[in-house]
Amino acid sequence: MTQNNLNNAHSETPTASRNRWIRSALLLCGAFILAFSQLLPLRAVAGPDVDPDTSVFGVHVYDYTEQEGVIQLRATDTAWVRGFELVWSDLQINGPEDVVTLPADLVSQIEVARVDGFEPILTVRSTPIWAQKYTQPAQTDNYFCGPIKETEFDDFANFLVEALDEFSEMSVVINYLEIWNEPDVAWEDVAGDRIWGGCWGEKADPDFYGGDYYAGMLQAVYPILKAAYPGLQILIGGLQMECDPGLPAASCNPIEDWKINSTKFFDGILEGGGGPYFDGISFHAYDYYGGLPGTYANSSWNSGYDTTGPVVTAKLRYLQARLQEYGVTGKYFLNTENSLLYDDWIENTGFEETKAGYLVKSYATSISLGLKANLWYELVGHWNRGVGLLPLDVTQDPFPAYFAYQFASQTLNNVEPVGAVARNALITGYEFRTSTGLLWVIWSADGSTQSVDLGVEPLAIYDIDGNLLANQANPVEIGYQPVYVELPAVISRQYVPYTTSKFYFLKNGDFELVASAWNLENQGLPAVLIQQPAISPVTGQVDPFIPDGENSILLGNPDYDCSGTAVPLGYAAAEQTFYVPRGQIQLLFDYIIYTQDALPATGGGAYDRFEVLVASESDPFELVFADGNFVNEGLDCEVWRRVPGNENLRGGTSDGWATGAVDMSQYQGMQVRLSFRNYSRYDGWYNTYTYLDNVRLATMP
Repeated sequence: MTQNNLNNAHSETPTASRNRWIRSALLLCGAFILAFSQLLPLRAVAGPDVDPDTSVFGVHVYDYTEQEGVIQLRATDTAWVRGFELVWSDLQINGPEDVVTLPADLVSQIEVARVDGFEPILTVRSTPIWAQKYTQPAQTDNYFCGPIKETEFDDFANFLVEALDEFSEMSVVINYLEIWNEPDVAWEDVAGDRIWGGCWGEKADPDFYGGDYYAGMLQAVYPILKAAYPGLQILIGGLQMECDPGLPAASCNPIEDWKINSTKFFDGILEGGGGPYFDGISFHAYDYYGGLPGTYANSSWNSGYDTTGPVVTAKLRYLQARLQEYGVTGKYFLNTENSLLYDDWIENTGFEETKAGYLVKSYATSISLGLKANLWYELVGHWNRGVGLLPLDVTQDPFPAYFAYQFASQTLNNVEPVGAVARNALITGYEFRTSTGLLWVIWSADGSTQSVDLGVEPLAIYDIDGNLLANQANPVEIGYQPVYVELPAVISRQYVPYTTSKFYFLKNGDFELVASAWNLENQGLPAVLIQQPAISPVTGQVDPFIPDGENSILLGNPDYDCSGTAVPLGYAAAEQTFYVPRGQIQLLFDYIIYTQDALPATGGGAYDRFEVLVASESDPFELVFADGNFVNEGLDCEVWRRVPGNENLRGGTSDGWATGAVDMSQYQGMQVRLSFRNYSRYDGWYNTYTYLDNVRLATMP
């Protein structure tokens, strides 16, 4: 949430202070206990109704009271609630010697939320004056929202442990702690009392925007918290991520430095070594109403209703790519503020119906992307941009989005994502496996109403409110509002190609579902799934990048003898058929090549190399990408070269994965066949093999 767009914000209530407890033992042994604590399972949640391990559904609340819609919330299958705030500057006003007395209303509201069966996310924020990195001489306009002095990091950690102890003494369980909200905003660009979050950003650091300093705080705080509460899940606090830094600055709307650079803050966290010192990543994803029913977009991320869908896809793709580049694994994601915004909001039917449909799309998308949680901002609409499920008045007569949320939370709880429904270019949506069969959540790809043959006979079709539709047979009228289509447990896939997994419109691109959805072909060379660490023939040691995650694909055989005709001629392939969505789409994939051969300046096609081929419909394959060793000297059976490597830099890297890109725009709206191949050619001399991972589709930068 941005400074300009807040209507009503949380108030801060000062409390009395008392002397703090000194935890020298935790400071001495915290690092040791941290290493052990990583092996411990997560603490069981206390919610009796909806398990947050099986549901992404949640909301942000202003206060957890009946006046703020709690009665209506209890009528939904919600798992998560956010909006509970631990305000440090209220609880240690004078200095670190003050000991914490928690606000009674904070404790009671979290306690009631747990009794109601919801998992609370607690956010800590607001630096006391004595701990502020940036202060004013007259102690006016101090940066409560801003960063903590490095010398006070340990005091901040001790404050958090003391607060958690207070909760524990009152039998209130805190499983998720979010450290700040929207910290990726520069302190110079906002008011110092920006009470709803952030301002750790540093304008003087155009590369990482102060994220590396935030990483230093995490490195100091995380071991102490984990030593005291091993099961506590520590979240990077609600990244605002206003603009995609890979897009031209003109794409950022409005064009402001802090918006353009804010997303670099996350890079700074990773660059500063913060990767091991958080468990999950909380971020925010808002789209903007387009003015016509069914339309929305976020130009700052090049996303929209008729291209990528909700902006959560683009933001998550960015975060995943950054983690991958820095070699950070094992993190999960929570979209803790998600909504459709309407500038100069006035209640009207077109917007409210669009908001309701957008809500269903965003939750279906988030489940398919593998998010741990997706929280609608907010339950009661305090923000004057039309976000609420309930209005800010005494009647609290629900908006259409509330009923859509109610049915979605009940229907999409504890479902297994299968993939994207890509029947044809007219519809888009996702497929889920339920306890009784299959379920599609689908809508028109371009917002217009279409008569669509689903290719399979539905058992039932429901609108977003859960009403059974009269037309239950093909063809089905599909418009911008999603529909729920119930199907048998097993359906014919002859006319219903399905794709995608964690990435956009491509199934199992990271191979974590073993080799499902992929056809591995041995045309002279083997293609296999690998799960064990791979040995680098260059160093003789384990290549720490292979596999990426649990699995990767190996095309070729590392053990072939390079001399004579010992290396078979032919190729190994991994292939998949999928639908290319409309828009400026590119295919991205990661690869590592080990080879004894080379690609000369001319005639490269006669030598060993890694290739990518694409074919539309029944057309023959077309070569769209090739790579191999560029050093055409010193070739020998004892000489291996790595791509990327010191002699074969790719994207500036010499040791990780190379990322290949292919413009797929010419295939938009088509079914295509994709083939990744490792070739052995010419005479059987020299061996070459390739590792493949993280195949995905993305919009063009």
